[in-house]
Amino acid sequence: MGYEPRFRLLPWKRAYRTVAEGEAAMLFTFTKNPEREKDFFFTDALAEIEVIFFKRKADKITWETFDELKNYRIGYVDGYNYGSSFMEAIREKKFSRPDMLGASEMADYQQFLKLSGKRIDLAVCVKSEGLHLIRNNAPAFDDLDYIDKPVGPARGFFCGFSRKWPDAKSLRDRFDKEYGKFKAEGKKAAIFDKYGISASAAPC
Repeated sequence: MGYEPRFRLLPWKRAYRTVAEGEAAMLFTFTKNPEREKDFFFTDALAEIEVIFFKRKADKITWETFDELKNYRIGYVDGYNYGSSFMEAIREKKFSRPDMLGASEMADYQQFLKLSGKRIDLAVCVKSEGLHLIRNNAPAFDDLDYIDKPVGPARGFFCGFSRKWPDAKSLRDRFDKEYGKFKAEGKKAAIFDKYGISASAAPC
């Protein structure tokens, strides 16, 4: 697009607020919902994410409904959008022992430390992000694995342009056009292949 971007890594809530208020042009990557669409023009989906529960290998935990997890210590991160099913379960207090962690750039890593240290029983996390953490923090997280059942349908991961940024909608449209070319030329697939990520999984 002819720009030299400047990136800032911020805790989630501050990053959201910074872009929503028009102090930066774009926020990435995150899921879309009606509330967020009031603040952003969303791009085409960059990838799909699947949110699951991670657990300790020694714990034989399975589930079909959230009611079956009522008495487990459930770890999640404040401000994250895990999908409507899980968020509704939190609002309805279906988990008697929820454990909310403040949002930060290290929040998922901290969740996994708590899980490995037996301070929580389950950690909610994007599947590809959790597997990345386990792979890249061996042997610390070798005792962790996951329940292969999503907490809700797979959802898209997007970039969002601030509605308060000048010509934001035009920028979004140009981004989508260039991103379409990027995919058509095989560049996205090459990046996913390089990092061993399936086409239906979001990069961490």
